[in-house]
Amino acid sequence: MLNEKINKKIVLIKYFIFIVFALISFKLIYLQGFKHNYYVNEVKESQKIVYSLTAPRGKIYDRNGVLLVDNEPIKIIRYSKLDRDSKEEIEIANKLAEILDVPDTESSEITNKKAATIYERMNNGYYYDIKTIKENVTEEEYALIAELNIDGLFAEIGWKRIYKYDAFKTLLGNVGNIPAEKLEYYLDKGYSINDKVGISYIEEIYDDILKGEKSKYIFENNEYKLLSEGKKGNDIYLTIDINLQMKIEEILENEIKKAKKEANTKYYDGSYVIISNPTSGEILAMAGKKYENGHFSDSTSNLLTTTVTAGSSIKGASHIVGYKTGALEIGELRKDYCIKIKGTEAKCSWKKMGVLDDLTALKYSSNSYQFQTAIKLGSGTYEYNKALTLKDNTLTRYREIFAEFGLGVKTGIDFFESTGYKGTKDDSGLILDFAIGQYDTYTPIQLSQYINTIVTGKRLKPLILKGYNQNEKYIEINPVVLNKVNIENTYLERVQEGFRLVMLGGGTGYNYIASKYKPAGKTGTSTSYIDTNNDNIVDTATTTNTFVAYAPYDNPTVTFTVISPNVKPAYSSSNYKTSVNQKISYQVSQKFFEIYK
Repeated sequence: MLNEKINKKIVLIKYFIFIVFALISFKLIYLQGFKHNYYVNEVKESQKIVYSLTAPRGKIYDRNGVLLVDNEPIKIIRYSKLDRDSKEEIEIANKLAEILDVPDTESSEITNKKAATIYERMNNGYYYDIKTIKENVTEEEYALIAELNIDGLFAEIGWKRIYKYDAFKTLLGNVGNIPAEKLEYYLDKGYSINDKVGISYIEEIYDDILKGEKSKYIFENNEYKLLSEGKKGNDIYLTIDINLQMKIEEILENEIKKAKKEANTKYYDGSYVIISNPTSGEILAMAGKKYENGHFSDSTSNLLTTTVTAGSSIKGASHIVGYKTGALEIGELRKDYCIKIKGTEAKCSWKKMGVLDDLTALKYSSNSYQFQTAIKLGSGTYEYNKALTLKDNTLTRYREIFAEFGLGVKTGIDFFESTGYKGTKDDSGLILDFAIGQYDTYTPIQLSQYINTIVTGKRLKPLILKGYNQNEKYIEINPVVLNKVNIENTYLERVQEGFRLVMLGGGTGYNYIASKYKPAGKTGTSTSYIDTNNDNIVDTATTTNTFVAYAPYDNPTVTFTVISPNVKPAYSSSNYKTSVNQKISYQVSQKFFEIYK
């Protein structure tokens, strides 16, 4: 009985398999037999659709309509195959090799290496594509090729990118051939192999806006007929003020060069500046300069990827942590004293300060005040030279609130950016270091977002694109709020008042910005560690200066972020330290208010 049931199931399975294979066979016969010609014709027709050269890209302007990037026409030699055989094409390639200056290529079919290059270009891509033989040909080359009078060989007017200013040039990026690793991506989007695309920074990021639409042709009866006319790409407008940008870069070069003549600047090689609008997130200027062997190079891209130990400039966020968690009260008085934990050196403020409240703790930049907040937050009990234990979530709590200001997280800027280094240990001593900006590291763009958030209570995406033209209509980019700081305005205003006091006489930020501009801000000094032997091992301790500020304090319209890494060796026989960060800050702010009166 059981065997009969099994045999019936086997028979059913055999029938099922037979039916499936029969259906598959029928489908194959249908496709390869009845529909064969249909699909062959479809492929042929699709191959007959060809496109012109990459259309001119949109222009790039600054926020005031100053032209930064333009297109310049160039002559390009192009070729269509016209059903020629390989022998005819080799003959043409040899003739062209006598005229055109092109690189050499090894070939088994052609002995002339230049002709081999040309022949390769004549056969690159799909059969019906119009091939690019050489770009930017000279007038002489153009005239000689015209004399050859070869059918299917002609010159078209293409374009090349012209960058009008040296300032901000790195972040404008470049246009070039499609990178090999991205070829499939671009082909899937409808590009041709020879198309020009943005390959870095702004040109790459906004390529979809800047790229033009190519003219579309159909190849029939051995000739090309126009199906649709191409058009230029859309123009874009950046948030950058190129006039301000040039002035900032000039200030950086002048002050860096002067500082390198001062004592203790062996490891100092450059500084960074970001100027931003705190209410929109727009970046008005961003610049970095590096000085090596008597020459400057642009390091503006480091504003997005290089990380620094920020020091006391982040104490505004540390105060917010205290207020939000109940570890700090408005007006709370504390004595400034050194904290000595067993097994570690004493942790002190930069000078003895007596009794402070929350405002004067910011004004004079007390480390001890922040240490005491951290201990209270972690429910620790401090005794001189005894072990200190804090709750497991203390460091996590700090980082969560810091992230609301953009510290330790991506800012959302359209460029590639780093998030900074996060320490992996969370012992009590390191938590105290974190509270004064001496543990995790942050990028300059993060510090810029942080000071913007102090001003508004909202973390805004940093904007580099102000708007663009589309179908003769201007599209404005609106501010993007990433999050609001989850804190009562009373506490945020308390930090703002402390930052105002920082800039007054006796404050650590005095004379960083002229008082007539009503500044508020915070300085920072930190110890960093660098690799001086290029062996990927940090071996030298240095001092880094940071400064974040805004003005005017009663109606902020601008923020400044100025960073000077490695201004002196941290431990040296001389205490002299260049004031380059203060000098740059003063002049940059002065120049801004001269332009934006």
